[in-house]
Amino acid sequence: MNHCQICGREIKAKSGIIAHHGYKKPEQGWQTDSCMGARQLPYEKSRDIIPLAIVKIDLFIGLTRGKIKQIESENLPIPFIKRMINLDNPMYKQRQKEHIEGLKSQIAMAQRDRERLQKIYDNWKLVEVAQ
Repeated sequence: MNHCQICGREIKAKSGIIAHHGYKKPEQGWQTDSCMGARQLPYEKSRDIIPLAIVKIDLFIGLTRGKIKQIESENLPIPFIKRMINLDNPMYKQRQKEHIEGLKSQIAMAQRDRERLQKIYDNWKLVEVAQ
C-alpha cells in the first residue's frame, strides 16, 4: 500500500514514485490539476516533500494576511463577480467586509491543512512497502 505524502490518498507507485493524481482538499471537495505529492516517493518511504508544502502554506497565509491589512486600510479594489469595486462604489464597504471574511476563511482552511501536514510529518516512520 502506497500513500501520497501530501493528500494521503492511496496511489499506485509501480515505479517507486507516486503516480500523477489530483489533489482533493479534505474539507472543500474541489480538486487541483495535480497534487504536490505526485511524482514523489510514497509517504511510507519519505516525508521529504511535506516541509516544502508547509512553507508554501505559510507563505500563502502571510500573503493573505498582508492582503487583508491592505484591504482594511482601503488601499485595494475589491473583486466582485467579473470586475473590481473601488472605494467610490456605494457597495464598497459591504463587499470589503465579505471579501475579508472570505480571505479569513481561506486562512483558516490553510491553517488546518498545515496542522494536518505537520502532524503526519511528525508521526512519520519508514515502512517496508510490498512491491
